[in-house]
Amino acid sequence: MNTLRIAILPAVALGLLTGLASAQDKPHKPEGTTSAPPPAMKSAPAASARGSQLVDLDVLDSAGKKLGEVKDLLAQDSGDLTAVIERDGGGLACVPLSALAPKTRAQEPAKDAEKGAATADVESFTYTGDATRLASAEVIADPAAVDAAALERCRAHFAKSAGSEPASKPAEPKDKSAAVATGGKPVCVKKLLGTDVKDSLGEDIGDVKDVAVDLGRGQLAYVVVSTGGVMGMGDKLHGIAMSRLVRASDGKSVSLPLSKDALKALKGFDIDHLPTSPDLSVSATGDLAKPATDANS
Repeated sequence: MNTLRIAILPAVALGLLTGLASAQDKPHKPEGTTSAPPPAMKSAPAASARGSQLVDLDVLDSAGKKLGEVKDLLAQDSGDLTAVIERDGGGLACVPLSALAPKTRAQEPAKDAEKGAATADVESFTYTGDATRLASAEVIADPAAVDAAALERCRAHFAKSAGSEPASKPAEPKDKSAAVATGGKPVCVKKLLGTDVKDSLGEDIGDVKDVAVDLGRGQLAYVVVSTGGVMGMGDKLHGIAMSRLVRASDGKSVSLPLSKDALKALKGFDIDHLPTSPDLSVSATGDLAKPATDANS
């Protein structure tokens, strides 16, 4: 019996010493407290894409089979964008851009953080809806002849495949005078590019460089206008909402509701780093106002 006790006591002592050492190695945590969770990762805002670079991209199904090709984009004052797709089976059809999922190429981290996120580089689009819905969509003869009523039918047609309301309902512009001034007719983005831009006094100040597309919502973020340059050199880029542009009746120019001098003090932005919101915010009276958010300020 004494021999057994002699064998057990050293083992018990060793266990106590090991437990004490382990407790001393752990940092003291007050009773009743819990460990702090790791800091949440902040997601970067979705990058904008250049509308001109979305034209001619393939539209695929979820299996990677080609269904068609984007031939143009139709923009409305409400911000809704509709893709004009040439189907592989033949014929042009309108599809809400919000029904197409963009596949973007990976980009290197921005070297100049002050310029903001790099402009998105889209490789193709994927249509994840019912392929028969795309095949049975209304055929259009000419994108330039499409009116708002046709786009409403388009949204209703594709909404049925999702069993819900259209992803992008036509919204009534807040500024009704602007809607009347532009006629409310959809604009072909390919025709809009290069259009002359005039100021409120009718003086030429530049042209339409591109349109910025909000890929997350499938909508038009703003129109990119180039001003102040000579032969493409030394120009500055600004973004303005589609509804704030006044289109000439002949379609050859658009006007900004502000003067050339009002633009000179603005910084502008880089075409390779499109901000997510326009840098020109114009009030109903035509005065230039500071936008709520400006990615490059």
